[in-house]
Amino acid sequence: FEWIEVSALTIWQQTGPGATSAPGAGSLWAEQLEARLRALKLGERGALFGQIDYRIAIQATIANQVVPSLGIAGRWHRFDGTAQVGYAHGFGGIDPTIMGPDKGLRDSNAIPFRAGLAVDVIRGEIAPPLQLGVEIAGEALLDGLNDFNKTDHSHANLGPTVSAARGRLWLTTGVLFPLVEHQPSPFFRLLIGVAL
Repeated sequence: FEWIEVSALTIWQQTGPGATSAPGAGSLWAEQLEARLRALKLGERGALFGQIDYRIAIQATIANQVVPSLGIAGRWHRFDGTAQVGYAHGFGGIDPTIMGPDKGLRDSNAIPFRAGLAVDVIRGEIAPPLQLGVEIAGEALLDGLNDFNKTDHSHANLGPTVSAARGRLWLTTGVLFPLVEHQPSPFFRLLIGVAL
């Protein structure tokens, strides 16, 4: 179906050399299921879409999460742009600040947001083999604990991205730099996927 897209992601996390505990250690973080529905076509170049994500926590220090969101995406010549905002509810996570029999039982609520712009460096017939872009992503925390920075503060990141595709295989990587003081270090992200 051209109007619906389903994805399954396995998320692996590795701590940096400056981590306070176990620097350089890697662990399975979560499994995430995503379903995106194209809700409304906006002319020949854009579309309004709805998306729902369900994150299944593997690591004990993060929560399960359900995230419905709305977004807009468009393409103009060599440029792709997208913006998205939603509501995230986390449940079943461990909160190290809570002691006693209720330790770990803390839900969270937040407003996640992201936007990006990319340009085709090499043009392809179906998908561009190489794109360069910039992305901003973050989460405005309403209550609870932020899984990303393990605090009760919001976070936001901005940085460059590179995307490559060949056949059914695609890869996206980038370095996102913090825009808030409660998130002191940048992080590297790598996504590898296969279209079925």
